[in-house]
Amino acid sequence: MRTNLGTDTDGIILAPVSPQAPAMISLSNRLASHGILLIINKKRIKNINFRIKAGQFVVSTPIHISQALLAQAIEQRIDWAIQGHERILARGRQPTCLWGEPFDARAWLAMQQDNLHTRSYRRLQAMPDDELIAWIYRQQVAQKLPELLQKWQPKVGKFASTVSIKAMKSRWGSCNTRTAKITINSRLAAYPAECLSYVLVHELCHLYHANHSAEFWACVASFMPEYRLWHDRLKG
Repeated sequence: MRTNLGTDTDGIILAPVSPQAPAMISLSNRLASHGILLIINKKRIKNINFRIKAGQFVVSTPIHISQALLAQAIEQRIDWAIQGHERILARGRQPTCLWGEPFDARAWLAMQQDNLHTRSYRRLQAMPDDELIAWIYRQQVAQKLPELLQKWQPKVGKFASTVSIKAMKSRWGSCNTRTAKITINSRLAAYPAECLSYVLVHELCHLYHANHSAEFWACVASFMPEYRLWHDRLKG
């Protein structure tokens, strides 16, 4: 069944669009064959932005962009969208891990019962699985960081003013070079502990080089010669 163009109060348009836009219908059908819904979100912006989520290809566009130009932009990104969606689905099929090893969050929690207050244990028991895993990851990173800071800060010769832990979607860590504040992604607890060490060294080296220049990577390598192994593990 063909669906006409429709806009809700938030300006979100779901494709397929109007019968007068056959190129958009063709693109939408191609994405749909891979289980992807094309969502076009018209905003007061200057450029076209693309984002992939599970089951969705979200395209944010300027309000007055022509259908022809929009279709051309989507056509140029459609293979990227399909490949990116496949990677997202593949990650979703991977087992939940803690420090690089498969683990069961509920079984882990049961083993920690004696170390938790009764009220805290019951609160964690009542959490959905994804929230419990997020809590475990944050707790585990917080547990490892003090020892790693004590090890790596003197070696690198730079010290963070504060280190915070946050679940982030697009980066493993960040460093404010002006304030020396470092933020670490709690999701690093899913990977081997060496990945956490690498990200910490990476961010400390930004206090020497506020970029990703050759000098920056040489700095990282001088303190962690095998950094590429962990860098590639996180990138893959």
